[in-house]
Amino acid sequence: MKILKLTIKNSSKKVVREVEFEEIGLSVIYGNVSKPNDDKETSNSIGKTLFLKFVDYVFGANESSEIVKSDIHGWFLEAIVKHNNSTKNIKRILGNSDIEVDGEKYTLNEYKEKFQIERSLYSKQVFLKQKNSLIGNRSEASKDDYIALLKLLNLSTVSDKTNDYYKVQNDIKEITKLEKKFVTFFNGTEISEIEEKIFLLNKEIDEKEIKLQELEENISNLQISKEKQDLMDEYADKNYAIKLLQADYQKFRIEKKRLSRAVDELTDMDITSSEIKKLYDKAAFELPDLILRRLADVEKFHENVFLDRKKLIESKLSEIELRMTELEGKIYTLDIELHKIANVISENEVYKESISLYKDITDSLQNLKYEQGELSKFESLINERKDEEDKLAIKYTELKQTYNDNQDKIEEYRNFIYNLIPNIYTEDVNAYFSIILKNRHKRNRPLTVDLSLTGDTGEGVGEVRKILIDLLILKFNTLLELLIQDSSCFSGIDNRQVTNLIKLGHEIGLKEGKQYIISLNDYQLNKNDKTAVQLVKSRTKLKLDENDKLLGFNF
Repeated sequence: MKILKLTIKNSSKKVVREVEFEEIGLSVIYGNVSKPNDDKETSNSIGKTLFLKFVDYVFGANESSEIVKSDIHGWFLEAIVKHNNSTKNIKRILGNSDIEVDGEKYTLNEYKEKFQIERSLYSKQVFLKQKNSLIGNRSEASKDDYIALLKLLNLSTVSDKTNDYYKVQNDIKEITKLEKKFVTFFNGTEISEIEEKIFLLNKEIDEKEIKLQELEENISNLQISKEKQDLMDEYADKNYAIKLLQADYQKFRIEKKRLSRAVDELTDMDITSSEIKKLYDKAAFELPDLILRRLADVEKFHENVFLDRKKLIESKLSEIELRMTELEGKIYTLDIELHKIANVISENEVYKESISLYKDITDSLQNLKYEQGELSKFESLINERKDEEDKLAIKYTELKQTYNDNQDKIEEYRNFIYNLIPNIYTEDVNAYFSIILKNRHKRNRPLTVDLSLTGDTGEGVGEVRKILIDLLILKFNTLLELLIQDSSCFSGIDNRQVTNLIKLGHEIGLKEGKQYIISLNDYQLNKNDKTAVQLVKSRTKLKLDENDKLLGFNF
């Protein structure tokens, strides 16, 4: 994605600035200002950095309340961009998060998705202030800095493996934090000491569980004297006999209940002929004498059958009750005998000692397991950390293999930077670029990027090193089509080297078909380099000074 034109309009839609950019090579925002007396001072008050920030907004940057103050809320940024060989009209209203593309509204996230804008990558080619480290805006390069750099240098396989390695390192870091919190409950005891405590505790529990198992077997198969063994056999026989007697007793009890219910039902069914006659008299119905005689005969027959059945059931009941009484006596006698035998057996000293020891070990084991439960979470943390450390070793091996597989590319980048140096310094200066894979470590990040310059480099060598990395990415990356540098990126560098770096950026842009957009102060340009002066003059797209500030007023 490239920016071809940017128009700034005020809230009344009046054009304040309209700037067209070169599609390839250098485009300059020129500040016609004098060098500050204090090197720490800047001359950004005329609006160069603000303008580049507006350009950055076109590339999906979040709006900054420090830069976009309420004075310019409602102002318009209208841009023409080129994306996939097609031009698009972009409109962004300052103070409003929505963006229009060819008249269609998008949220900022939708806008970035539409144009495949990955801001972490743009942070490696859009610089509105000096970098604080060789590859990023933080004093210590972050994981994101390394991942973005590797991706832009076509080292995606290394980037992926590095990212995997970082993830495991971060997991170990979080687990270690939890371990340290846990240690505070043990009055600052060292983790290694707690690990030792857990190990010994587990061993003690294992030993006691084995001892308990042996005791259970001994108690179950206790070797007692012949007399005691006979008692055990007698106890088992009598115990079995009493269970049989109790079963018989229950059967008789159920049968007794059934027969008693049958007697009660027969009693309820008994009715005489005289009672039947009374029922008819009560109903004022006179029965013939023949009927009365037949009722008497039926009554006599029924009485004989009824009484016979009742006597039979009652006889069975008496027999069952007698048997139940006998069984109760036998059960009672056996029960007494069983208790006596049980008392004798329980008095066996070996048995009693085994039971006592079993109880002591059980109580001790219970206390140990409680302590084990308290330590189990910490033990799981330790095991999880060790698993992650094993995984880290595997990830390091994978990263190292991938790193070694890409040495040809790294060597190409090293040679590229080495060959740039004669175009920057007239003196004998050498450069060595390296991406270094460090030894495996649980915390230290695996990669580091270094660029050393040796020889008479003069002032600002640190900033030169940073810009060389920017030019390296501009040359070789296939994901972004521009490099933006604010004039502050050149602060502290001799203007001869500044001018040479700008010429190199322009040449790379032309060769690779990319944009190189910078802001530059007048004093930063080497006026003795006529070629460079002419280049900057021909490529200046906006010129600002104290009397012609970007927005026309102090901001």
